[in-house]
This record gives sequence, structure tokens and C-alpha cells, in this order.
Amino acid sequence: MRFWTLISSDCKRNVSFGDKSVCDVFCVTQSMNPLPVVLFVYGGAWGSGDKSMYSSFCYQVSSQGFVVMAPNYTYFPETEIDGMIDQIKESILWCHRNSKCVD
Repeated sequence: MRFWTLISSDCKRNVSFGDKSVCDVFCVTQSMNPLPVVLFVYGGAWGSGDKSMYSSFCYQVSSQGFVVMAPNYTYFPETEIDGMIDQIKESILWCHRNSKCVD
């Protein structure tokens, strides 16, 4: 089985992952071993919300032995759906670039 993992020992806020895009990365569990990553994309009807609204949830998931990445993304009318999708793709790529794949 393969896991994408991000090795970290704390929670980081407003980490840049692309052009003007930021995420919060939660890693509550102290571990010498890599931890699996959960990418949490919140809903907001394409027009509202913020990653910070879900910090408590992300913290809870992280406390169960996961690294959680929660990206923000741009809404209507500043961008179209394609722009939102591109930002989420950027966040996935960031996870891959900053993670280690282990068998």
C-alpha cells in the first residue's frame, strides 16, 4: 500500500502553495514515522467560507494520526469554477512535492 505523507511536528497557518494561495497544515500527532495526509476542501457554495472555519475539525482529524492540509481558494465573482479547480489542483501538487511516498 502506498501513502503520501508529510513529515511535520506542528500546525502551520497560511502556508503558501501557489500564486496567492494559502493553506493551513495540521500535524498534531508527534511521530517518528510518516503520517498519511488528508486534503480537506471545504464547501461554501462557491461564494463564501474560509479554511479557518474548519480548524477545529482539522485539528480533530489530525489528532487521530493524520496530517491535514486545508487550502483556501478564490470564489465567485473573482474567479470561475475553473479557477477554483486549478487552485485545488495546485494544493494537491503541493502535497505531492512536500511529501514522501513510502511502501
